[in-house]
Amino acid sequence: MMTIPKKLLLSPLFQQGGYTLLRNWLPPDFVAALVAEAREQKALARSVNISKSDSELVRGGSPARKFLNAPGGEVQRSLYENRTAMQAIASLTQLPIAPTGSGGTFSYYCRPGDYLTIHRDIVACDVAVITCLEEEGIASSGGKLCVYPTRVRESLPQVRRNPTQGAVPLRLAPGETVVLFGGLVPHCTLPVTVGQNRVVSLLCYRAIVE
Repeated sequence: MMTIPKKLLLSPLFQQGGYTLLRNWLPPDFVAALVAEAREQKALARSVNISKSDSELVRGGSPARKFLNAPGGEVQRSLYENRTAMQAIASLTQLPIAPTGSGGTFSYYCRPGDYLTIHRDIVACDVAVITCLEEEGIASSGGKLCVYPTRVRESLPQVRRNPTQGAVPLRLAPGETVVLFGGLVPHCTLPVTVGQNRVVSLLCYRAIVE
């Protein structure tokens, strides 16, 4: 059973499903700079390929996945540490937040079958800020971010056994951002198909609930 701190339960973001889509949060010139950096950082990307999820019940662990992952650079870091940006995220959650590390990452779903199975984020990542940078070949459902706002109290194996129940698929356009209680709301990235390419910027923050 998922235990949810009272302050998180009272958060307006949690009460509206644990996520929100921001369409004009970042200026176009900054998005363009992020896209350029993600393309440069791809040279440093490593392939992540885990064919079977571990036995974790609640959050974190080692979910099944296949994609390329690269560290962020200075452009992404300037957003991650920006006080105005953090205040904007905190205003959505109505909770103070703090960065969980020195930077974020870029994820590349660019090969047929690249995906990330249903999971909750690691303990240090209460709030995930996911910005779509590139999205090509969107004729199918491949590559969509799926969130499960009605299944926050279920274990990960329970949600995975019936992955269509309560699924809310989201297709982010380039420049759009999702702010998600990723440590509470189960979510996944559906497998991309031939000709699809999805690149995202991922930032993780800790919610201060003490």
